[in-house]
Amino acid sequence: MSNTLEAYRHSGKFKFSAVALCLGSAAALGFPLGLAYAFFIGWVPFIYFNMLATVAYGLAFGWLAIKTLKSGQVSHDGLAAGCGLAAGLLALYFEWSGHVHMLYKDAPWFLWPDQILGAMSSLYEHGSWGMHKGENFTGIPLALVWVAEAGLIVGLAAWLPYAFVKDTPFCEKTRCWLDENKKIDALEAGLLVPRGMRIEAATRGLTCRP
Repeated sequence: MSNTLEAYRHSGKFKFSAVALCLGSAAALGFPLGLAYAFFIGWVPFIYFNMLATVAYGLAFGWLAIKTLKSGQVSHDGLAAGCGLAAGLLALYFEWSGHVHMLYKDAPWFLWPDQILGAMSSLYEHGSWGMHKGENFTGIPLALVWVAEAGLIVGLAAWLPYAFVKDTPFCEKTRCWLDENKKIDALEAGLLVPRGMRIEAATRGLTCRP
C-alpha cells in the first residue's frame, strides 16, 4: 500500500439549477445595477471615482456568482469561471443598455443588442465625453476605453467565482464548503472515529471547517 497522500481535487459535480440560478440572478440584478452604474458614470466627472465604480460593478457580479454557485454546491472550477463570464457579459450588456438610455433622449429603459450596437457606432464616430473641456473621445482611443472597462467588469466577474471554487475544498460527505462552519453527525457522514474516542462524543456533532 502506498503511503503517498493524493492531492485534493474537486469532484466536478454540479447542479443545472445552480447554473440557472446564477445566470437568472445576474439578469435580474443587471437591469437596476446597470442603470445605476451608467448614471453614476455619466454624472460623476471624476475619472478615479469612475474607475472605482467600474471595479465595484464587476466585483458585485463576481460576488453574486460566488454566492449562487456556492449555494448550489458547484465544485467545478471551469464551470464556475464560465458562469462568472456569462454573469459578467450580462453585466456589460445591461450597463450599455443603461448608458444608451442615459445619453439619448426618449431612449427606452431597456435596449436590444442591435439598438446598442447602433448607438455604439454613433458614439464611436462622434463621442459623448472628453478630457478637460477638449474634443470628445472618438475612434480608436474611445474603443480602447470601452475595451478596458469591459475587461475589468467581465474579468472580475469571471475570476472571483473561479478563484473561490478552485481554492476552496468541498466535502462531498457532509455537503459543505470548507470555508464555513456546519454541524455534522460523524456517524451519519461516515467519518472514521479515532481509536479510543467514545462513540457518544463522536456523535455530538463536529464542525466542518478547514
